[in-house]
Amino acid sequence: MSKPVTVISNDSRNPKMVLRITGRVQTFVRVEPERVTLTGRVGEPISRTVLITPETNELFEVVRVHALRGTEIAYELETIETDGKKTYALHVRNNKQNAGRYYDKIFLTINSDVVDSIPIIISGNIQPGTEEKQ
Repeated sequence: MSKPVTVISNDSRNPKMVLRITGRVQTFVRVEPERVTLTGRVGEPISRTVLITPETNELFEVVRVHALRGTEIAYELETIETDGKKTYALHVRNNKQNAGRYYDKIFLTINSDVVDSIPIIISGNIQPGTEEKQ
């Protein structure tokens, strides 16, 4: 990654300089998928699983899981191992019993100095069931 930075100084000959900072940015965590969309019909089971995998040598523990609203979804966190690495599987399930859309966000609070939480956006689009359409 490369970004320009403007430096302002009290030197009258060089009051402003533009420097280019270049460096490698290492991914801290991989979240797949980054967003969850729960789409289906009323009465059908609708769920998705999100995999959260640390990508650095600094491992972290999830110490808390909570939703912004939590009224239309249920969620459960499971610890698994993928390719010899500790991975978290976040299972998200639709709880909405009628047709409509919703938006929520799940936060995984972690014990890391890099970031304190990992947000995951959840959206739902629930269509009428076969009985409701008639």
